[in-house]
Amino acid sequence: MKACNGRRSNYAILFFVIVVLVATTILPTYREFSAVSTVALKEQTSIVTNSSISTDDKRKKEHNNDFYYDRERWSSAKIAVLVGPHKTASSTLQVFLVGLTAQEISVHDNDTNSTYKYPNDEWVWPVGIKSEYSDEFNGINAAKFYAALGSCLFGGYTDHFFPKWKHQTKEEIQEARVRILEYFRSLFARVWNDGMNLVIGSEHFDTLVMSLAKNDNNRTSHYNGEETHVAPDSSNKVAHFLDLLPWSSNANLNASSRNLRLEDIEI
Repeated sequence: MKACNGRRSNYAILFFVIVVLVATTILPTYREFSAVSTVALKEQTSIVTNSSISTDDKRKKEHNNDFYYDRERWSSAKIAVLVGPHKTASSTLQVFLVGLTAQEISVHDNDTNSTYKYPNDEWVWPVGIKSEYSDEFNGINAAKFYAALGSCLFGGYTDHFFPKWKHQTKEEIQEARVRILEYFRSLFARVWNDGMNLVIGSEHFDTLVMSLAKNDNNRTSHYNGEETHVAPDSSNKVAHFLDLLPWSSNANLNASSRNLRLEDIEI
């Protein structure tokens, strides 16, 4: 019994010595390493103000991809475009945003000086006046108003949105497309001139991506997988859409309008 008690005492003393060594050597080293790591992380990910970093340092950081964020160059979005895709609760989000920000807007010249009481101080989901667009396309409702724009730009469901096209020639359809796109261009410019930010969306914009084909008995053209990738013709589609936005070169804008930058657009 005495021998066992002696061994236990020795073990207790040895354990105490190990604890003291850990507390006096390893922990201070860890705290020092942790402090250095935290400072380095803050330096890499901090949002740098104008006065705290020189222009040369900005270029170096951007060149080295070292998590630099330039507040001057990258501000919060002023135009937000929701591109779906289908079956991802897009309709729910559209209805939610319409409830918060939707406003009917007239594009007639004699209404350009009117003042709207927007439901939101910053953002607006512009909705056209039915009497101004109903001869050209079916706007359905506020939440689905931009489905017709997606169809006009990217194709699909044209019979639903443009019933007149079934009885028109290719030349007449092309003329109608030009009028419809000009209508939306004027609508966006009207809101932008009021100093408002735009938010729009439609599942019909999701043609910017496409499903990867899934091989099923070699019938790859009819079966799609779940993965998506950028569509081969996305560049042209994006260019056509961007052409509708209120750039400073747009003739619809007045001299007091804000200058739209590519960095202001979030898709």
